[in-house]
Amino acid sequence: PTNLVPNRDVGFQIFGDLFGETTNYAVGVFNGGADLASVDAADNNNDKDVIGRVFVQPFKNGDSFFKGLGLGVGGSFGHKEGSSVPTYRSPGQASVFSYSATGLVADGTHTRVSPQAYFYKGFFGLLGEYVQSSQELTRGFNIHDTFTNRSWQLSGNYVLTGELASYKGITPRNNFDLAQHAWGAFEIVGRYGQLTLDNKIFDQGFASLNSSVSQENAWGVGLNWYLSKNVKVAVDFEQTAFDRGAAGGLDRP
Repeated sequence: PTNLVPNRDVGFQIFGDLFGETTNYAVGVFNGGADLASVDAADNNNDKDVIGRVFVQPFKNGDSFFKGLGLGVGGSFGHKEGSSVPTYRSPGQASVFSYSATGLVADGTHTRVSPQAYFYKGFFGLLGEYVQSSQELTRGFNIHDTFTNRSWQLSGNYVLTGELASYKGITPRNNFDLAQHAWGAFEIVGRYGQLTLDNKIFDQGFASLNSSVSQENAWGVGLNWYLSKNVKVAVDFEQTAFDRGAAGGLDRP
């Protein structure tokens, strides 16, 4: 999902908590970055992006079984004029998709929507998110269309040493200390995710299946060792499978 949102942008934001800190809101006006882009200073047009997010933890202040449940949705609305188009990457940071048509720019409305949720109970945690990014692109003087790309991921964690799982991380019951025979906390993690490109991108010649993938599916597992609240050693393995993206329209290895 990181492919379909900005990494970093410049703007102005207000945010806060309501209703006994069960509801968090944030809304801002930003220069407007492309997917996966980092906008540090330069802005090539007067249009701005309005970005907002609401996240609720309806059972946060009670003793309900669902005390660790959180639900939210974020979104953005903006307009691009002659802006560059994004390149997407795999979880391993390999470039797997780029628009190949000459004279292609983002020129028109750009919207995103991203529902998200998590649930933590005891030693176990589960987090999921979905992102849909729709951008109008123009090639030359009279070829334009709106393309919608989608991505989602689901990740889970389980604490092996008995500490409570939470969105904010794990606090070891006993920090790593050889003299006290304390080893900190251990956690296993897993994730599965998918990125799907709009078929119209390839049908209309805005990108080539000989060099860009149409979909990627990634799974990963890992072991985290928390020596203290602020020190973590992580060992991970991740594997990504690609649809198309190789010469002749074959699947990229």
